[in-house]
This record gives sequence, C-alpha cells and structure tokens, in this order.
Amino acid sequence: MDAAAAIGRLGPRAKEAAGALLAAFPAEKDPFARRAMIAALGQVGPDAREAVPPLLHAVRDGYGSVDDLVGYEATVALGKIDPDGAASVALVAAMLQDKEPEVRRRAAGMVRVLGPGLKALTPAVVAAMKDPHGGVRAEAMRSLAALHPGPDVAVPALTDALADPEKFVRLWAANALATYGEAAAPAVKALMAAVAKEPDPHTKGQEIRALRYIGPAAAEAVPLLTEALKDPNEMVRSQADRALKRIQPPPPPAPRKPRPKPAPPPPAPAPPQPPAPAQPAPAPQPA
Repeated sequence: MDAAAAIGRLGPRAKEAAGALLAAFPAEKDPFARRAMIAALGQVGPDAREAVPPLLHAVRDGYGSVDDLVGYEATVALGKIDPDGAASVALVAAMLQDKEPEVRRRAAGMVRVLGPGLKALTPAVVAAMKDPHGGVRAEAMRSLAALHPGPDVAVPALTDALADPEKFVRLWAANALATYGEAAAPAVKALMAAVAKEPDPHTKGQEIRALRYIGPAAAEAVPLLTEALKDPNEMVRSQADRALKRIQPPPPPAPRKPRPKPAPPPPAPAPPQPPAPAQPAPAPQPA
C-alpha cells in the first residue's frame, strides 16, 4: 500500500510502474490496498489507459460498504485516465445492459462522473430511465442532467419521469427541467400535475422551482401556484411566491400624468388714489 501511494505521488512520471500495479491488482484482496493502487493509477493519468478494463470491473464487481469505496475510487481514477471516455464507452454501455440491477446502477452513475466524454451513451441513459429498478432510474436521471443533451431529447424523458413512483427520480427530473428554462415549456402540464399530487414537500418545492425557471410560458400554472401559497410547508410557500413573481411579474407603473401648470397670480390691486383737494368756498358777493 505504501508503494502504491509512492507511485501515485510521482504522477505521470510513474508510467513505467503502472504495468507493475496492473499486474498486482487482480491478486490483491485487501480493499484498502486496492484503493491505494487504484488511486495511484489515477495519478498516472492517460498514460495508464490500459487500466480502464480492470478499473471498470472494479466498479462492476464491488459490493458491500468497503468495496463500494473501491468502486468509487475506480470511478474517480477512470475520470483521470480516460477523460474523453473513448476507452470506457463500450464497457459502460455493456454494464448498463447487465442483468444485475446494482451493476446497472453503478454504470449509470459512472456516466455522470465521467461526464461529457460519454455523450455517446445519451440514448442508453434515456433508456435506463425506464429501468424497473428505482436506483438505476435515479442514477440515470442524474447522469442525463450531467450530459445535458438538447431539450428535444431531454425534456420528453424528464417529463415522463415526473410521474415516477420514486421521489428521488421525480426530484432529479424537476431539477434537470429547471436547467432548460423556457425550453422546458412542454413539461408545464406534467409539472402542474406533479405539484398537485406530490406528497414530499422538498420534491414539491423543486417541481414549483422548475415552473419558475420556465417563466411566463408557465402562466397557466398561476392558479395552482396561488393555492400553493397556503401550503403548510414554508419552503413550498417560498418557491410558489418566487415562481409567481417570475411568471407573472407586476405590471409596469402607470405613466405619470403631467403636472398642471400653476394658474397665473391674480393682478395686483390698483394703488388707492389720493382724495381730491377740497375746493375753497366761493367768496361772498358784496351786497
């Protein structure tokens, strides 16, 4: 285990040692030593591409709490060794068709971790969203969100998933629809139906959030969202309030009426005229 850690610290310079690690890996039974060896291979990077098949088998065959960590370590290492997914596509596609639901679940999760390099598996991931095992469907949902295909592919599949019996599938479907914004408008009716009957408050809040991100194109949901303002759950009420503000923004303020011009001041009164001087009395005439 110490030797594996030392090789890992060398990074890409340990290319020559990768072969020795690969030769020793199948016989190693200690899960902690296997994790160290896998981590070291991951640090070597693309030069350890020949490790892809055994690492995929480590993901596939790991069961139990400790072996789950081995599988996780192998997935992380694959992301470093095969970042474009070219060496992993065929094997992951085969795992998605495996008869064991746990293997299919792990494969669906790997698509998410390995990311855009596995875009070629988008149709297989969409198909996995119909898997009879809820855990597979949930992982496929998260992987579809990570791959983020165009709305013409994603929105119909995500819309169907809003009716899934597993709440985590519904939750991730709503989260993914929100990322498509107005392009998810075809899902409005399904989102409204989901909100109306959703028993889980957190999932219900995310379904309302998806309507918020669709924006004014979700105007038909206004009565439903107005009713959701009375929901006993605070998060649901908050999401409904925010959705209404985005879907139905307040009207712009009315234009201000021009202020009337003030009336001109009244003319100043004429100054008072001084009284006319008194006329002297006429002098008496002599008799």
